[in-house]
Amino acid sequence: MIITTRSRQILFSTIISLFLVSNIFLFGPYNLYTSNINEFVVPLFTILGLYVGIVAFIVMLFAVIGYCLPAGLYSRYIVILCSISILLWLQGNIFVWDYGIFDGNSINWEIGGWRGWVDASIWILVLVVSTIKHQSLRAPLLNLTAFLFFIQLIGISATWSRYEDLMSDKALKLESASSLKDIQNFSPEKNVLHIVLDGFQSDIFQRIINDKSFDDYYDRLDGFTFYRGNSGLWSSTYMTIPAIVSGKIYFNHMPKPDFVTQVFRGDNILNLAFNKGYDVDLVSDKFEVNMYNRGHYTNSYAIPNNLHIKKESIELDDSIRLLDISLFRYAPHFVKKYIYSDQLWLLQQFLINREYQQYRYFSHNAFLKSLAENIRNDRQKPVYKLFHLMTTHAPFVVNENCTYAGQTLERNVDNVSFQARCSLDTVISLLEEMKRIGIYDSSLIIIMADHGAGLDLRQNKPADDDPNRIHPYIISMALSLMAIKPPNSRGTLQLSDAQSSLADTAATINSILGLGGDFDGRSITGIDENAVIDRRFYYYAWQRDDWESDYTGPIQEFKINGSVFDDKSWQAGKVYLPKDSDRQ
Repeated sequence: MIITTRSRQILFSTIISLFLVSNIFLFGPYNLYTSNINEFVVPLFTILGLYVGIVAFIVMLFAVIGYCLPAGLYSRYIVILCSISILLWLQGNIFVWDYGIFDGNSINWEIGGWRGWVDASIWILVLVVSTIKHQSLRAPLLNLTAFLFFIQLIGISATWSRYEDLMSDKALKLESASSLKDIQNFSPEKNVLHIVLDGFQSDIFQRIINDKSFDDYYDRLDGFTFYRGNSGLWSSTYMTIPAIVSGKIYFNHMPKPDFVTQVFRGDNILNLAFNKGYDVDLVSDKFEVNMYNRGHYTNSYAIPNNLHIKKESIELDDSIRLLDISLFRYAPHFVKKYIYSDQLWLLQQFLINREYQQYRYFSHNAFLKSLAENIRNDRQKPVYKLFHLMTTHAPFVVNENCTYAGQTLERNVDNVSFQARCSLDTVISLLEEMKRIGIYDSSLIIIMADHGAGLDLRQNKPADDDPNRIHPYIISMALSLMAIKPPNSRGTLQLSDAQSSLADTAATINSILGLGGDFDGRSITGIDENAVIDRRFYYYAWQRDDWESDYTGPIQEFKINGSVFDDKSWQAGKVYLPKDSDRQ
C-alpha cells in the first residue's frame, strides 16, 4: 500500500535519508580513517561528532521534501533515495578505482577515462529503471538499503575494538601550545638540530649553491660540509625513516608496521640521545610524527595545515579533509575531478579559512619562521631536535620569488629548484637566529633528505638503448642531500666526494656526540674521499595501499660501488619478495 499520511511520509523520508548520508558521513570516514589511521591526529569519534550537525540538517531537508510531496511523487522520491544510497555503496565498496597516492601530484584524468563511462552507465541505468518501475521495486529497494546499512553497522561494531585504543590515543597534545613553546627553546650549550628536507635532491642543492645570482650560500652555510657523493637508501620515505635513525634495513622479512615499531622502540639514535640525558623534540607532518614518536621523546608536534594550534582548528582541519576524501571515494568518476579540484579539494578550499595552506610547503615554512621569531636558549638539558619537513616535496607551488605560483607547477628542474632554494633560505634564517643568540657554533647541525626528487640532471648519462643503463629515475631517487656542521666547525661551506650513505646517519651522530652507541655504518665525517665504498639502494614500486599494507612489493636491491651518479657503479642485486602472495 502506498504511504499517504504525512506523518508516515516524514518518518520514512527521515529513515531512508539517514541510510543514504551514512555512507558519506559514517561508513566512508570510518573505513578511510582506520585504513589510514596515522594520517590523522584527531580521534575518529571527535570527527564523527562534528558531522552530526551537518547530517541532521541534510536528513531534515530530505524529510521536509518528502513531507511536502504528493503521494504519487513521494513513492518515486523514496525509490530514488534508496537507489542513490545503493549506488553510493556500490561506488565506495565495489567500483573503487585506483587513482594513485594523494602525494601532492596531479591526477591524469585522461588515463582510465573508461571508468567514467562504467560509473555513468550504472548510475543512469539504476536511476532510470528504479524511477520507471518504482511501484514494483519499492519494497526490494527498501529492504536492500536497510540491509546494506545494518550490515555496515555490524561491520563497524565488530572492528571498533581493534582500533579503539589507537583512536583514543590520537593526541591533540601533539599540537599543544606548551609542546610548541618547548620546541622553540634550545639549550644554551649543547644542541643537535637534525633537519630532514623531504625529497631534496643533492644535485639540486649543488645547482642552488652554484647560482651566483643569489646570496653566497658558501658563506651562509658557515661550518658545513656538503657530502655531494652521498647516496640514499630507499625510493620512499616510509622505509627510509627507520634506516636514518637506526641504520637498520627492511627486507620484507616481517610486516612493515611491526618493523617500524621495533626500530623506534629499540636501538636508535633518538632513544640513545634521550637515555643519555637529551630532551628530544620531534616535529613533522602528522604521519611522520606518528612514526617517530613510538620511541622515547620529550615533545612531539605535528604541524597542522591551518597553522593554528587551537584544538578547534585542528579538529576542523582533519574533519573536512576526511570528508573530502570520503566524497571522492563515493562519487562517480566524472565527479571525482571536481572534488579533487587539482589538489585544492572541494570542501577544504571553501570551508577552511586558508588561501593555500593545504600545501605543506607554506605550513612547514611558517613553522620554521615562527621558530626563528620565538627562539630561546634556556633549556636545562641538552637538546636533540629532529624536524622532518615537507617544504621541498611535491607539489611545487612557488615561483622564483618564493611566492605562491597560483597553481601547482610541473615537476621540472626550474620549479623544483625554486622551491628547494626558498626552503633552504628559510632554514638558513633559523640558523642565523641561532648565531644571534649564541648557540650556532656549539651545535651539531645536519641538513639532509630522505630521497631525491625524481629528476635526472646528469650531464654524462648513457643512451636509452645502453643495456647497462640503470633507469634514471632510480638513480635520481638515490641522490639524497647530506650536509653536516659538527660542533665548533667554522669556515665557508666545504664540498666532499666521500661515498657516504643515509645508512651512516645514526653512526655519524653517535660518533660526533660521543654517545657510546653501536650502529651499523660509519661516521661520514671520517670517510676518506678517495675510498671506494660498497653501498646499497633499495627500490620497490609504490602501491596505493603501501601506508597500511603489511609488506611492500618485491624489493630490488642495487649495489653501488663508486660514484652514485655513474651507471657503471650500479649493479642489480637481490630481490626481496614479500611474504604475502597478493604483493608478488
